[in-house]
Amino acid sequence: MNRTKQLTAVALTMILGACASKPQQPVAFNPGAIAGSANRVVIDMKNIPETNTSFPGASCLLCIGVARAAHSDLSTHVQTLEAEELSFLPGRLAQALSRNGALAKVLDNPVDIESLSDNPAKGDNPKLAKKDFRPLAEELGADKLLVVNIHSQGVLRPYSAYIPVDVPKAHVSGIAYMVDLRSNTYLWYTTVSTAKPAEGAWNEPPNFPGLTNAYYQVLAETSDLLVSELTNDAKTSSRGSSLTTAKTEVTQ
Repeated sequence: MNRTKQLTAVALTMILGACASKPQQPVAFNPGAIAGSANRVVIDMKNIPETNTSFPGASCLLCIGVARAAHSDLSTHVQTLEAEELSFLPGRLAQALSRNGALAKVLDNPVDIESLSDNPAKGDNPKLAKKDFRPLAEELGADKLLVVNIHSQGVLRPYSAYIPVDVPKAHVSGIAYMVDLRSNTYLWYTTVSTAKPAEGAWNEPPNFPGLTNAYYQVLAETSDLLVSELTNDAKTSSRGSSLTTAKTEVTQ
C-alpha cells in the first residue's frame, strides 16, 4: 500500500509540474492599450544570439558530432552572417508605437527580468505576467515594457539520431511581449518561429547563396511580422509570428 501511495504521489507531482510549466498563451495586441496618459513605453531587446547552425533531434554526443562534421562548411559560412536586420527592430517598434500615440524609447541596457520576483497572482490567467514587473515602473520611468527576446537564429537542420529528416532552413525563434508595469498584465504576447528553406539547391559551398538569401529573408519577415502585430495590420493573422513551410524532400 505504501508503495502504491508513493507512486501515486510521484504521478501527481509530475502532473502538477506539467501544468505549472504550461506554455504562455498568445495575447493579441490592442492599440487602445497605449492610449491615454499612461502611454510611456520602453523597449528592451535582449542581446541577439550569435548566428549559428543547430541540429535538433541529434540527441546524443556522437549524433551531434556526425551532424556537425557533415555540415562543417555550412557552419563556417553561417557564422559569418550578421543579423543586422534584427538590430534595427527596436527602432522600428518604437516608430510603430509612436505612430499610435505612445511615448516610446529604446533602452540602452537590457533589464534583468530573471532577477524579478515571481508574480504570486499568476495562476492560469494567460494575461497575468509570470514575474512581478511593478518595481520597474519607477525605475524605468515608464508605464509599459516591451520585451523582444530572440532565443536562436541562423540555420537549423532537423535530425533523427544520425539521420537528417529535412533540408536545412534559415530560422529565427523567440518571444515578444508587452507588460503593463502597474497591473502586471500582458498587453501583448507572441511567439516567434520563422523558418524558410533555400529556393532551389541548398548545398552550394562555400557561399551557400540559396540559404544565405533565405536567412536574410527570414530576418526581414520576422521583423515585419512583429511590427505588423503592433500596428494591427489586417494582413497579419491574430496568431502572428509563425511562418510554415511545405515539407521538402531531404537531400544530403
